[in-house]
Amino acid sequence: MSLKQGKIRKNLGIGCIIASSFFLFNPDIAIIDVIPDVFGYLLMIVGLTQLAEINEKIADAREGFKKAAICNAIKFGLIVVLFGLVTPREMPVSMLLFTFVMNIFDLIYVVPAYLNLFGGLMYLGERLDGDFVLARKRFAARTCPENADEAQKAAFVKREYRRKMRCERALSNSEKFQRATIIFVLFKAVTPVLPEFTSLLNYEYSDSLVNYYDFIYLFRSFAVILMFVIGGIWLISSLRYYFGVIKDQVFINALKEKYAAEVLPNKEHFMKKFVKMIRTLFICAAFFCTNLYFDEYNIVPSVIAAVLFALAAFTAREYTPKWKFCLAGSVLLGISSLTLEFSRASFNTDFIREQILRNPAAYEAWERMFVLSCAEGVATILVIISVLLITKDIAKKYTGYFMPGTDAFDPERATKELHGELCRPLVVTGIFGVLSAICVPFYFFAMPIRFEAVWFFDLVLSFIFAFCLMQNLLDITRNINYGHFIGSE
Repeated sequence: MSLKQGKIRKNLGIGCIIASSFFLFNPDIAIIDVIPDVFGYLLMIVGLTQLAEINEKIADAREGFKKAAICNAIKFGLIVVLFGLVTPREMPVSMLLFTFVMNIFDLIYVVPAYLNLFGGLMYLGERLDGDFVLARKRFAARTCPENADEAQKAAFVKREYRRKMRCERALSNSEKFQRATIIFVLFKAVTPVLPEFTSLLNYEYSDSLVNYYDFIYLFRSFAVILMFVIGGIWLISSLRYYFGVIKDQVFINALKEKYAAEVLPNKEHFMKKFVKMIRTLFICAAFFCTNLYFDEYNIVPSVIAAVLFALAAFTAREYTPKWKFCLAGSVLLGISSLTLEFSRASFNTDFIREQILRNPAAYEAWERMFVLSCAEGVATILVIISVLLITKDIAKKYTGYFMPGTDAFDPERATKELHGELCRPLVVTGIFGVLSAICVPFYFFAMPIRFEAVWFFDLVLSFIFAFCLMQNLLDITRNINYGHFIGSE
């Protein structure tokens, strides 16, 4: 079986960490983040991948940023709930609640993540000659003027001693930036919340003669300006620190040598990383195949799933020949999904579903949506088939018993039985996937007769498909991790 050899990035991913700073420095307006932090955390996760493989603390930091990314992704759902389901009367208090809760979770995960990150960098710096990481203010001795009297000489000696002590107690570059980062994270979590507390000071909750919530936009503006200043200072410090690490070529080269010696020889490690990445992308894409209808709109368009499926197919290009099938189906799914959503938006702007059987123009628009939904259903079925074929390939290539056989144990037969156990459930998964895909055109077919239950069947079947695929992929990963994979080509 073929295993891919890993490669070392130019600066071990620190460039991605620098890019993440541009997504993280910006302020939030309550729960709304104009430049979403989730992209910054994802870049941070990618940037820490190789460093995490040679240091446990950085690995813990990477896990913390993963949890922070999930929390920030949840914000999108909360925004939909906030502006779609919450009444105007409940909006102020709901805004305070959502903002407070999400920023608390940010602090819970982000602060320990940064502490682990800088702790890991300093640990590596101590052992691999990281001059910039550990550099601190140096003491440069000065000479006392020759014409000074005894009192001046004594005062000079005391000043030099105090200056020497200050230099010895000075923080290293990593410690300074760590302190600045923690202060920045605390301010970033607190400043969006404080203006929202004015929602508790209106006429309904206090005896105040002034409704402070009337000035909420002014308070939010002050918070944004303050965070722009603090975030700008942090961004400059971030660029200075990470570029300083990159310029320390002795440290970077030592890290590369450590990675080459400890990680690159382990080809199975890269195979398991590949399986884990494919598993994550397929599972996320499967759940994004779920259609959630709200006011005649699909708030989770399938184009998101198409992008994830395409990314998974491109990632698998060196491991399975079926990636082209998956990529082609994903492109078709993305195009049909986008076209269907535009057609749906046009229909909802001009008509309502009751007009389909009464208005020729509405009927024509409905026919167009139905045809596009059939195209999306077909594309979804093609993608599901390709995903199951890739999953089957992974199961057969990277699981099994490869030990020399004994009289009581036949590894070839045991491997065949294992592959059967892993691949048979894929048939059931495929059935639920096809049924969920068929529900999409059936939903539009049932629009004129107002058969409202279709969306429920679509939702249930989509979730069953997603959970079944997740279970299949987890079973395959578990068999790889538990030692059925032995040896390499």
